[in-house]
Amino acid sequence: MDVASLESLIGALSSTDDAEVVAALDLLARRKRTRLVPLLILYHPAEAVLVRALDLFTDARREDVAGMALKLLGHPSGEVRAAALRALPAPEAAGRGSRLASEIPHHWCAAPPWSRSPRQAAASSGG
Repeated sequence: MDVASLESLIGALSSTDDAEVVAALDLLARRKRTRLVPLLILYHPAEAVLVRALDLFTDARREDVAGMALKLLGHPSGEVRAAALRALPAPEAAGRGSRLASEIPHHWCAAPPWSRSPRQAAASSGG
């Protein structure tokens, strides 16, 4: 792939058109250029972009995604949370052992507030 094509694809990652961003991610993946996708893509507001990027990072075994994946475990979308969980490296592979589990905030392991009744949510928040 020539430099001009790569520049176009990298530029497409900043598009306001979610389908264009996903297409650019797919093209980079097909060309085995996933390393060129910046982790900043995980700040994108679209669920489809986040899920696709996390899946690509998982397939590429990018361990540099762990910090962002941990943050995305608190995302409102179940699909994004599932993709973030898949993107986390296995503790043994990352050499982090139980430290990885300790980095996941306890409240993320509980049922999310929007899945509880207002009475349950008020009781758990002390209100």
